[in-house]
Amino acid sequence: MGSYAEINLKAFSHNLRFLKNRLKPSTKIMAVLKANAYGHGSAMIARQAEADGVEMLGAANLPEAVGLRNAGIKLPVLILSGITKDQIKIFLNYDFSTVIYSKEVAAALHAAAKRKKKKIKVHLKVDTGMGRLGFNPKETFSFISQYNGTEFFVFEGLMTHLASAFNKNKKAFTNMQIKTLNALVEDLKATGISFPIIHCANSAGIIDFPESHFDMVRPGILLYGISPFDDKRNDLDTEPVLSWKTRIIQVSHIQKGKPISYGGTFITKRDSVIATIPVGYADGYDRLLSNKISVLVNGKSAPQVGRVCMDLTMIDVTGISDVSIGDEVVLIGKQGRKEIQAKDLSEKTNTIPYEILCGIGNRTTRIYT
Repeated sequence: MGSYAEINLKAFSHNLRFLKNRLKPSTKIMAVLKANAYGHGSAMIARQAEADGVEMLGAANLPEAVGLRNAGIKLPVLILSGITKDQIKIFLNYDFSTVIYSKEVAAALHAAAKRKKKKIKVHLKVDTGMGRLGFNPKETFSFISQYNGTEFFVFEGLMTHLASAFNKNKKAFTNMQIKTLNALVEDLKATGISFPIIHCANSAGIIDFPESHFDMVRPGILLYGISPFDDKRNDLDTEPVLSWKTRIIQVSHIQKGKPISYGGTFITKRDSVIATIPVGYADGYDRLLSNKISVLVNGKSAPQVGRVCMDLTMIDVTGISDVSIGDEVVLIGKQGRKEIQAKDLSEKTNTIPYEILCGIGNRTTRIYT
């Protein structure tokens, strides 16, 4: 039976409209579909984004981009983490754009493109403070001059990535990144070099830094209805796209004083009714949640008890009436008047909602509504 994720495509479209309303009509949108669209299923999300008028899709790597094409997606795709030398041959068989941040890969890609007589669309990445990928702004002139005007590199975009736009205490740092990119754009223009698409804004940048919008924005987590911000916000009219559910496969009556699951980390404090559900850490329901989280059964909270196992988890349904095998259990989402959010799980495991959503594995069936 396992678990299943219900993906609400109408909520996705609603979130996209919310973001569009923050932009100038001329600003393009790249929907970021990394990590199987943050666990939501990249092919179906891509189809919805295509139907909703998104101009470009962002994939993390070449296999993700190929997966989109194999699913019949026609939209332009940018490979955000770039490609490696050993992927060039496969890359040249497709029409993707790629991010460039390595002189060595750029040289190998350009040589291969020249041999094949194929023009390659590239987005030059500049590191303005993330410290992850990208050229130093001062390096960009020499790199661009090496390839500018060549037949086989088409400089489609210039980009950077905002490191702390989600943090209200680091607005000065984000403003510095935006100003650094702006200054580079102006310096390049002064030498006669321009790019069709300048982009840097992620979800948080779209909301709090309109000056970061440039020609295109790259929303990720907000498309899926999850706030990117550290603090609680009441100005985000978005809806969670994913609900994660399973069903009870056993109901047991356990006497007081009995251990539950591996290591007996939970001992029943009363005669209890313990239900077993077919989901565990192999599905992305983290073992660190053990004895810390609740689920929803029949509209009521049921604490998870004992260690989360690889494939199974136990919940205490004592006091919840009419619990039976086959009853729906909500891990993330709404049931009745109660709701469990991805953030509730992330707080219990000292991580972020992104990791919770991306961790929902392939054993979980996606159902699209």
